[in-house]
This record gives sequence, C-alpha cells and structure tokens, in this order.
Amino acid sequence: MMFDASSRSIGILGAGLMGAGIAQVSVEKGIHTILKDMDNKGLSRGIDQVQKGVDTKVKRKRILPVEGEKIMSTLEPTIDYERFGSVDMVIEAVFEDLNIKHKVVKEVREAVNMECSSPLYPT
Repeated sequence: MMFDASSRSIGILGAGLMGAGIAQVSVEKGIHTILKDMDNKGLSRGIDQVQKGVDTKVKRKRILPVEGEKIMSTLEPTIDYERFGSVDMVIEAVFEDLNIKHKVVKEVREAVNMECSSPLYPT
C-alpha cells in the first residue's frame, strides 16, 4: 500500500542530508514526522537543516513566522524507536553502509506497527 492523503505520520531513519530533506518536505505538507538518527549530534544537524529551510521561507516571506513555528512543531526528533509504532510509513535514509542499513532495518521492523502501510522504503 502506498502513502496517501489519509496517511498522517511518517518515520525517517537517518537525519543526514537526504533524511533531513525528506523531513522538511514532509513537515511542510503538515505530516507529523519522526526523524531518527543514531546520536544527538547527527540529529541536531538534521533539525538544523530543516529549521534553516523553514527560516529561509520566512525570510523570503513565503510563509509567516507563526506558520514556520507550526511547521517545526510537526517534527519530532529522536534517537530511539519508541514512537515508530504509531507511524503510517517509514523511510530509510541512513548512511550508505550495508551493515548499518541491515541493522537499522532489523531494529525498525521490530518497532513498527504491522498496520504501517509501508514498513520500509529504502532510499
């Protein structure tokens, strides 16, 4: 089953350039987005990237500051899988290392709800 208009939450594995970019597009569309990375340092970089994109839109007057705050409020950063049980879809965007990818896929499969419309979309 594909992600559709009724899907309202997404989990993204990896807060690097690709994961943060996917997160930015998702939160801008009003989708509750859980962004996971393996440590706070990587997670902070991802959050900063999303915030920078939102700030740019505010600066260019494409959105109001309050809209930017609302967008950022739909981003939920984490370093664990605790909230992944409630997502509608998971996107894997981790570092290009097969050992890491296999480990992450195994961990997230244990955490996601079997009702998740698409348990994994590798990037």
